[in-house]
Amino acid sequence: MRASFLNTDSVNSWIDSMASYLDESQQRNFQKWQILGQYVNWNYFVGQTYQEEIDYLKTWIADRSTWLDNNLPGVCDLYTTVVTTENNISCKFYPNPFSHATVLQMQFGDQHVSDVTLNMYDITGRKVFEKNIAVRNQKVKEELHLDLIPGIYFYSIGSDGLENKTGKLIIQ
Repeated sequence: MRASFLNTDSVNSWIDSMASYLDESQQRNFQKWQILGQYVNWNYFVGQTYQEEIDYLKTWIADRSTWLDNNLPGVCDLYTTVVTTENNISCKFYPNPFSHATVLQMQFGDQHVSDVTLNMYDITGRKVFEKNIAVRNQKVKEELHLDLIPGIYFYSIGSDGLENKTGKLIIQ
């Protein structure tokens, strides 16, 4: 969705269209309540004009979207990918979201790994699934059939000498 209608340009265009739509009413609002440019409880930013407020909103949403993109992998993708370039390790679940089954695909590059452990946690942090997966060569492809209720789950994949890979899976 971030690559289509939730990209920054599209969101900014929508904000501009709503700002234009509300232009007449915002003028009446600030004539009646003269708070434009005034601190009102909990305001982080105080714009001196309506346009400054709109510009701040667009900047805040763009910054927040970037933070979400970087800190919630897989939320906006059809699959989750975590890549660590310094040791050429990649991890992917697809499809994500899924209903009954998903595929875990890992590639280890030059690093030797004998097996990995997949742990899944519900949103309260309770471990709901654990599986040890043998690594026969530098690639792993494992189909997982998970008997879990629909919801958001977090995973952690690791082994001795391997930095944990983490992410989110959505079961529909």
